[in-house]
Amino acid sequence: MDLRNSITTLGNSLILSSNTNPTLTSDASVPSEPPSGLSSSSSPSFPSSSAPPILRYVFGTPYPPTSPDLPPLESSIRCYTYRSWESPLLPYPYTTDAGWGCMVRCTQMMISRVLQQSSSSSSSSSPSSPAPAAAGLVEGSGVAGLDLSTPFMHGGTYGLKRLLLIGARHDKYPGEWYGPSTACRVLRDVLEGVCGVKVEDSGVVYESEVLDLACGPEEVREARDDEDPLINCGGEAEGREWKTPVLLLVPARLGVERMSGKGRKDLLEYFECRFSAGCLGGTPRHAIYFYGKEGCDLVGKDPHWVQQESGTRERYDATCRRESVRCGVDGVDPSLAFSFYCRDGEEWKDLKEWLRGWGGLHLEWARPDLGDWDGGGEGEGSYEDEEEEDWEFV
Repeated sequence: MDLRNSITTLGNSLILSSNTNPTLTSDASVPSEPPSGLSSSSSPSFPSSSAPPILRYVFGTPYPPTSPDLPPLESSIRCYTYRSWESPLLPYPYTTDAGWGCMVRCTQMMISRVLQQSSSSSSSSSPSSPAPAAAGLVEGSGVAGLDLSTPFMHGGTYGLKRLLLIGARHDKYPGEWYGPSTACRVLRDVLEGVCGVKVEDSGVVYESEVLDLACGPEEVREARDDEDPLINCGGEAEGREWKTPVLLLVPARLGVERMSGKGRKDLLEYFECRFSAGCLGGTPRHAIYFYGKEGCDLVGKDPHWVQQESGTRERYDATCRRESVRCGVDGVDPSLAFSFYCRDGEEWKDLKEWLRGWGGLHLEWARPDLGDWDGGGEGEGSYEDEEEEDWEFV
């Protein structure tokens, strides 16, 4: 036990020394009230300001900074941190994920958020509607009876071992750092049976593919002669019944080495979307799960703290409640992933309207229908049919 405590202490000291980032601040260090003895009534020399207070957005909902709803809301957002354990991850020698598992831990945080939303949507549906298969519902354990501890422990349904096994399918192995794109693919695989997950990294979201996930595939009619086949207007959105919620994941790069001006604007606007399920991002080599903003600061949970793997649900639950951190938007790595969660068709309609006014991606009905075109390798118009010209070099 003393040896494990020494390893944990050493790991935390190394993390603090190697990951110190001046752009990160803890909410605990930011006073929410003026110093003792000062109030608006005791400072008559300062003119009153008509400027509205800066709001804090949490999953798209704005709150005044002094709102009594903020502390319990933000404390309910899980923070899964680095862990240490006794037996190594054979055939690998690791007894901790410190230094390489931060994006995996942020992935767990997004999973917990999706499970909360899925549980909420299933409890508000009709009694005959089945609950999500992998939600891990237990009696009296948090939001709507949802256990957000046991499934996330080392060998659980959403624990580190399983996520690493899924990551290996995408050529990422223990000891390797995950990027946002890999994390999105792990999310897609691990949430199968909970909701439909669509990963779209082309910058374009195709509505027909989202509807196929939510409603089941539908046979698409042939486009008419007066319709552009590249746009493919062969499907209809109205009248299709949603059978499962949909999580839309959009890996993006908002700059080259630093955040671009447009990327900065898109990122700040994203946190005003009420369909946000959080953003996988951070500073370079330092992943953070962002869930909101306050002014030009992003607010999130930071997994960079080593804790011993706890044996009971109660002890593990106590280790998942940590203060939020804030990070200036200009210090955020431009490589990140957005997420959007829709419970039903009405929410999808509202999200579509929001996406049309947002600059982060484009919305189209379907992928271009290129028919039997194979890139011009054969047939009329092929370069192979043209006679080679004789070039004379002078």
